[in-house]
Amino acid sequence: MAAMLCRLILCFTLAGLAHSQSPAVRPEPRKRIAADPERILQTFLKNSDEVRLIAANLDDDPELERVIVQKDHSGERAMVFDFDGKSWWQVGEFSNLDGNDPIELKGATSSSPNDLFVRVYGHGSGFYSTELSIYKMLAGRLYRVFRTMEANNFDTAGPGTKGEWHVERRNVIAPVKDETRGSVLIVHRTDAIDPDNDAPCRPRSVACSVYRWDREEFRFLRDLEADAAHCDVKTRQPLARNVTACAQ
Repeated sequence: MAAMLCRLILCFTLAGLAHSQSPAVRPEPRKRIAADPERILQTFLKNSDEVRLIAANLDDDPELERVIVQKDHSGERAMVFDFDGKSWWQVGEFSNLDGNDPIELKGATSSSPNDLFVRVYGHGSGFYSTELSIYKMLAGRLYRVFRTMEANNFDTAGPGTKGEWHVERRNVIAPVKDETRGSVLIVHRTDAIDPDNDAPCRPRSVACSVYRWDREEFRFLRDLEADAAHCDVKTRQPLARNVTACAQ
């Protein structure tokens, strides 16, 4: 009876550990590759307008991951590679990258110096936009832990309008340390109508929102209670200690 009870306790303990290490979000598709990233880089150099190789530690193991950013006539894309000790894997691939700093390496949480900030553009009749996604590595897989529309520009032409351009910006401030909640990020949303690029940054503050890093979910979750600790309720702007340069 005691042995059976011990086995039951062990099973529940292992199940709890598995749950705590299983993110709620799905990882990016991955595939084993025959050639290492350096050889892939040499192939791209022959057929691309511009190629960059980034070596950085994106997870907890000592091996450096590789990111190849390639630009040719069809646009700009990036591939992320991880080495498991025996083989190389392609763990992420992104296309339609925004030409303005499309791949950025910085920490989204205070415990990680390098996460992937990926910017992808979209466009259509009367609009163009930039979507920002943040990716983290865990156990050889790449997970999207946050996503927002960083820039959204659209034509307001229509009956009774002047055909102005409406400009939305979401400035993501991270990492931010919160003594109570751990790591958070702040999203400051601004609006403007047909701004003058040569004039000082004068957008109208629309919202200031806080997202808390959740280890169990392995992603950032909206935290309404944290808004008051990091945002000015009246001006809808981040508090002075968190303010960065205004978004253009």
